[in-house]
Amino acid sequence: MTARGQRRLRNRWPLPDADPALLRVLTGHRGWTTACDISGDGRRLATVGRDGTARIWRLSDGAAQAVLDGTAGALATCAFLHDGTRLITGGEDATVRVWDLDRGTIAQVLTGHTKAITSCAVAPDGSWFVTTSEDGTARAWNADGMAPLWVLSAHTAKINSCSIAGDGEWLATAGEDGTVRTWSAQGDERQVLRGSGAPVTSCVIGRTGDWLAATSEDGTTRIWTGDGREMAVIEDPDLGMMHSASFAQRNWLATTGWNGLTSIRDIDSGDMVSVLKGHVRPATYCAVAPDDSKLATTSWDGTIRIWDTSKPVSPRAIDLYSSQAARCRLFPDESRLVGGYYDGTVRLWDVATATVALTLAGHTAKITGIAVAPGGNWLVTTAEDKTGRIWSTSTGECVAVLDHPEAVMDCAISPDGGWAGTLTRDGRVRFWEPDGRLRHIVDSGLAGSTRCVVEPVGASLAVGGQSGSIAIVDIADGRTRSSLSGHTDAITGLTLTLDGRLLASSSVDGSTKIWDTATGALAWDLHGHPGPHADCAYSPDGRWLATAGNDLLRVWNTAKRDCHAAMRVDGDLHGVAWRGDNLVIAGERGSIFSPSHRKQARRGVSRRSGGCGGGSSSAKP
Repeated sequence: MTARGQRRLRNRWPLPDADPALLRVLTGHRGWTTACDISGDGRRLATVGRDGTARIWRLSDGAAQAVLDGTAGALATCAFLHDGTRLITGGEDATVRVWDLDRGTIAQVLTGHTKAITSCAVAPDGSWFVTTSEDGTARAWNADGMAPLWVLSAHTAKINSCSIAGDGEWLATAGEDGTVRTWSAQGDERQVLRGSGAPVTSCVIGRTGDWLAATSEDGTTRIWTGDGREMAVIEDPDLGMMHSASFAQRNWLATTGWNGLTSIRDIDSGDMVSVLKGHVRPATYCAVAPDDSKLATTSWDGTIRIWDTSKPVSPRAIDLYSSQAARCRLFPDESRLVGGYYDGTVRLWDVATATVALTLAGHTAKITGIAVAPGGNWLVTTAEDKTGRIWSTSTGECVAVLDHPEAVMDCAISPDGGWAGTLTRDGRVRFWEPDGRLRHIVDSGLAGSTRCVVEPVGASLAVGGQSGSIAIVDIADGRTRSSLSGHTDAITGLTLTLDGRLLASSSVDGSTKIWDTATGALAWDLHGHPGPHADCAYSPDGRWLATAGNDLLRVWNTAKRDCHAAMRVDGDLHGVAWRGDNLVIAGERGSIFSPSHRKQARRGVSRRSGGCGGGSSSAKP
């Protein structure tokens, strides 16, 4: 963009440093990487992805050695056979393929499953292996003649994972039916292990056979002894839904999660040894090298990451960069920034130093709204936990808890700081004194409400709904002054110019619309993001409008009504706010940083196809 004389956005705050345990990042798959395996001699890594290819890498330096392409759809699993010269793969076409790695060709195609293959596991001596499927069955195969041995069909839903014990005498399967089942090597059922009832996403047996671990969609990892006694339930809420697990001989367990993190825990104590950060989408699978020295992970971000397990990072709190940020607001003097997170925490950041000044803890669910009083001495937050909270910004003390009958979707504070308003899904707005006393309730009549914003004069409130409608409501008597219709899906953001003449609304329908508040007429229909718009914000002088959605941030010139500058970032964006002529954005990675929309002469940034329009991806800052 610089070469073409185009304006662009530039990061003021850098992204976090790479995790010191990260050795290298491997790229090559087109789309998600779904699974990986390390050969028995520890020399090679196999990966598969939704692009339908299997790839072989040299583990020591990450060099690409082979691309195996010849399947009829996305691949979900892979495993080296014991001799390391063959690889098993399976995916959505319901077949199991055995590859000759020396020739790079398919040696055999095994049929029997009727739906997509989900996982595979090879016995320690390499004589047999197991595959599982969405058809609810597990099948065992002879590794030499590739003949079927037996079929397991006790699960009542698809099977997500399987693992074979180190002595080859038993195996485990995990399914959507919420159970983990153990079997003898001859296919006889031994035990049914139950947890919370949530779908079980993976299972793994420790190499000595003493432990069995299983991860679930509810974010928990359960550990049983080899004879089926439950030993521990580990909750990792910051990782979200768990995707996979892998044991190491040094008695630690690695698990991957929805937030892109991989956690390493000591089995005996249950303590967190390390949190590996790097993936920017959910981490899908992990595999430990035979000598435990390296760990490989795959992810929806399309990369494979290799980690040095001999350098475990000291346990660190799940911080800014690994907790999704839902909302952000600035203090009136712009010295501090408030970030609201999916885990229910609220952090006050010192803008000059980019450090946390205060952490406000109390909410137990995703933060949905933040409003700061004009004097900056107090603020209000709302969350899906059915509460609003009023906080002192000097001490971080919770002044009042505002209870509601249902999830609270947004909040606002009057221009004079005399009251706070909280919006619930039913369209009712409750008005509170700064000390938490309820003043009165106004019904906007807009069921399924999602967002609200107060007029600069404090006489009216704009409320957006799930249907895409917007109501302008008189605060004093609750009358609806006007209704704005045009969006076809939920309102995600509302912003007013300082004079209150123009209202901008962003929506899941992929548009942001500008309304004349006096007449209710549509002044400008703005399109540009490929997908839902998450938030919008006018600059203080009204010259610029920022929109955020998916992984794109755009700044629009309100006079020319065109896109002025754009930036693509890692992860979806959820919130945007202005600090002078700079922007602060909150997103999926939790990153809150300030890009400038001024024209900068700096190398290394490529231009998106069509300038501010859609098209091919650009360099990610």
